[in-house]
Amino acid sequence: MKTKKIFLTLVVLIAAFVAISVAKAGSTYNVIGWAGGWSTDASGNYSGVGWISMNSLNCSSNGTTITNSNCGTVGTPVATYGVTFDPSTNTFSGYAWDSTLAQPISFNSADVSGCPSRGNCQATVDPNGNVTGWARFVGIEDAANAGNSGGWDGWISLNSLNCSSNGTTITNSNCGAVGTPIGSYGVKYDPSTGNFSSNSLADSNELGFIDFSGAYAVLPPTVTLNVNPNTPVDITALPEKVTLSWTVANCDASKGEVCTCTASTDVNGSPWTGANSWTGSKSTTNGSQTFTFNSSNLPPSTPLQYTLSCTNQAGQPGSGTAHIDFDCTTYACGSDGGCDKNNTIFTIDQSKCSSACTSSKDCISTNLDWKEVSPN
Repeated sequence: MKTKKIFLTLVVLIAAFVAISVAKAGSTYNVIGWAGGWSTDASGNYSGVGWISMNSLNCSSNGTTITNSNCGTVGTPVATYGVTFDPSTNTFSGYAWDSTLAQPISFNSADVSGCPSRGNCQATVDPNGNVTGWARFVGIEDAANAGNSGGWDGWISLNSLNCSSNGTTITNSNCGAVGTPIGSYGVKYDPSTGNFSSNSLADSNELGFIDFSGAYAVLPPTVTLNVNPNTPVDITALPEKVTLSWTVANCDASKGEVCTCTASTDVNGSPWTGANSWTGSKSTTNGSQTFTFNSSNLPPSTPLQYTLSCTNQAGQPGSGTAHIDFDCTTYACGSDGGCDKNNTIFTIDQSKCSSACTSSKDCISTNLDWKEVSPN
């Protein structure tokens, strides 16, 4: 681990971050969990960044005050902040919070523009899952702009490629002493799972390595609905029971994935709140409900469709649907003398279900050619 020495006279204006947070209070963020670093100086004294919260949801169970001591003083107001991964651009943005230094870390393009390396300044995931670019301690940046940072600049390199043009030694002074050997490090992220790899290291030249393996991004809810039996309800054989079951993935409260799920029903494309409709808030994990259909509570037409729509704390939606058809089968006398299936009709109107026969015996007299034969 690198040895670093913290510049103790750094003045951080926490109120500035609170103001930023209030301005963004309506925003939502999909990266949660923790990063952290625990470097020591040459004397063995702790000098790292400590715990870094990627989302204010880590810090408060009530949404108002800090309830997690790793985020600051318990009972004090909690600011709203967080980091977001945008799959459309493969970039990270937003703020994390370092309670040890009592300042935000920015992934926003405005704060990392003019970064000290070639390539992307904003944290960007390449096709191989490597995160390139930079983040920056906002308080150190402000102190540097005021000439009060002791020569620190607050840059966090997310990949060793930022620091070397030859792959062997440091060629970027923001990463350490130019000409010294460079170790290979980097943050790795899998957009398909939302996980950072187990060895996702970034580096602050002033404060040491930062491990991002404890952070992850919540993914959109995945909703699955099923009906059993998965066959049309025969309206000539009522009553019939149908069980609707559902499962929701990526809404695990134990991982900090906060979702809300709401049910709705429509009939042939139009909203329906009558008999055997399914509405209101539902479990964000799994559940089931059984409906009994009889001649007095059929929907006005077919099909009857159930929908469960879920949204997570990042505003990402997911939904699933299942539908129930209603039908009957008509029969007619066939050329073989049997009562044969004639037609299947999707309907809730029993008057359309009349048949010419109910069994083969109804067809015998119309299909047999009787002849009298004299005895031998």
